[in-house]
Amino acid sequence: MSRLPGWKACTSGLSLALMAVSAVAQGGVTVPTLPPEHRAATPGEQRCLDAFRAETTRIERDLARRAPSKHDTPAYQGWAQELHQMLQQAADRAEACSRAARAPYAGAAASAAAVCAARANQAIAAVDRRYAGRTLSSAEQAALRNEHMRVLDERQACLSPGLRR
Repeated sequence: MSRLPGWKACTSGLSLALMAVSAVAQGGVTVPTLPPEHRAATPGEQRCLDAFRAETTRIERDLARRAPSKHDTPAYQGWAQELHQMLQQAADRAEACSRAARAPYAGAAASAAAVCAARANQAIAAVDRRYAGRTLSSAEQAALRNEHMRVLDERQACLSPGLRR
């Protein structure tokens, strides 16, 4: 059971039992897992994860209906191998879907974002230097905060172009 850690958080007890049987039937073959955090970073990845969970539930339900007797070892091993293969295919599809859902961060866009972030960091440092070394009045504190917010908004806009207003 220690070879199946990634499945524990996203499967039912029946699933764990079926996968354990499958792993034993396969001679200790490890079962593919999703990332350990089991959290999707984007809505597309969440759709992939939801589809994966639904598909594994369907596979478990369908194969549990036609499970052979545990006393018929060859038939049970064949059933367990089929279960393992179907779960493997489902995990592969989920991983491919998740990879496709994540937008690649292109090199040119990454360097442009890095340049923009560096400019914003320099602007923040310049604002801080301008107000450094003295006690600020409430009006100056408000002006400092407003300048920080403006520069940080610009920085966020260049790092997340899809969030521009």
